[in-house]
Amino acid sequence: MINVRLNKIFKYIILIIIILANITGILKFFLGTFWAEGILIIFTLFVMILLLIQKKRYNYLDILFIITAIYSILITSVFIIKGTLNIEVLLYSYSIFLPCLIFLNRNHTFFKKNSKFYLISLLFGVLINSLYAIYQVINPNAFIPIDGIRARGLMKSTLNYSGLLGCAFFPLLFVNIKSKIIKISSMLIIFIGGILSQSKGFLVNIFCGYLLSFPAYTILNNKIPKKNLKEIFGIFILIFIAISLFIYIIISMDLLDRFYQLFNILNFKTNDSNVGRFNAWKDFFSYFMCNPLGYGIGQIGSNIDTQVVENTVNFESYILDTLYEIGILGFVYFIIPIIWISKKIKYLKAYYKQVLLMFVIGIYLQNLVQVSMYTPTTLIMTWLNMIFFTNYLVSNYSKNKEGLNENNNS
Repeated sequence: MINVRLNKIFKYIILIIIILANITGILKFFLGTFWAEGILIIFTLFVMILLLIQKKRYNYLDILFIITAIYSILITSVFIIKGTLNIEVLLYSYSIFLPCLIFLNRNHTFFKKNSKFYLISLLFGVLINSLYAIYQVINPNAFIPIDGIRARGLMKSTLNYSGLLGCAFFPLLFVNIKSKIIKISSMLIIFIGGILSQSKGFLVNIFCGYLLSFPAYTILNNKIPKKNLKEIFGIFILIFIAISLFIYIIISMDLLDRFYQLFNILNFKTNDSNVGRFNAWKDFFSYFMCNPLGYGIGQIGSNIDTQVVENTVNFESYILDTLYEIGILGFVYFIIPIIWISKKIKYLKAYYKQVLLMFVIGIYLQNLVQVSMYTPTTLIMTWLNMIFFTNYLVSNYSKNKEGLNENNNS
């Protein structure tokens, strides 16, 4: 349990985390590249450690996650001792210990009591971010300028921005808000912002997360979710309107080259960036089997000179790169949240089972085709969104009290 005063303090800290996550571009301007996201890591560590102090019981999922986190440090230390990695690479230990700390606190009453507060605060943060992204495209010389030809909102990079939108889109779409006008207009703006980022990961997340939720739901429940079709079809009507508005803006601004760029981002035949990724992906298992124990954290996409272990490969995929870095236990890292969510989902009403499936499938697919969670912002917000959103659905849309009891134990 958590007392009222402490809960209020933690709520303010979570609000600060949401604000910091939405303004990494501003923080970079004033504090520099390292502290733009470093300050977010510190605040998150602070609140998660304080929450963890109150934890009394650990189950097998907790132990598995802790073992995976410790192993990732050990395998990295081996290469540091050998002299093939710089000791500075241990700075990247946040990439495994932060998710571990957040997950260990998943059943804390704080996450259950404040899930709606978190999601609504996140909605307004992402909305302001996306409004700025639209302004950015109209005025490329804005205070935080457009990232080449891609919108990045108030973030330090397009990857930061699209990663945040990807992990937040479905939770924000399905959080209950009284005013439908505010909800619909907000989600349209956020979706347009995602389109303007020209992120293939964001598009794969939204469209494939939606489409694949149907067969996933059918497999889990042995029936087709017919009752959901009408309501969820409305989502795609909104998406169609958003794309129409986007096309209108492009044509009216005479930016047809950007229009071409947008519809070329999923081209795996002639787009050089995509061709390189696809060639690396198809050979992943041959590379992985060269050293299934891993090469250590920070090998891929790091900002310091750590990529010195011979024959390491950058797959431009967070999931594949993580498996490559920490080896076979990387599979445990990605399977643990699926096991936890699968326990939760069976107690949800049918409609919200599919909603949760959209969210999980979308996140995994985005990080399969992109390195979104390599940025601390997206890493932290993805795990926070997963815990808060799952707790929000179970607390509000369980079929019976058994689901609420399960939410306290798993």
